[in-house]
Amino acid sequence: MPRTNLLNNSCGCGGVVRVAPVGLHLPDPDDTLQDGATAAAITHGHPMGFIPAVGLTYIVNRLVRSSRPDRG
Repeated sequence: MPRTNLLNNSCGCGGVVRVAPVGLHLPDPDDTLQDGATAAAITHGHPMGFIPAVGLTYIVNRLVRSSRPDRG
């Protein structure tokens, strides 16, 4: 995530609580990394605000995708 034009420098947990739908929606886990960071950084631009959101987005994506019968 580029660190230019940040709207804020918040490092709270609000970015994490908002990103689960990103993990549910995207079929490719690699897409979840950038999109999860971008979604969280809207309100939490500090790395400690958006990096945990990336982790949760990825975890949600892998849980959802691995539980599908056609994905084994």
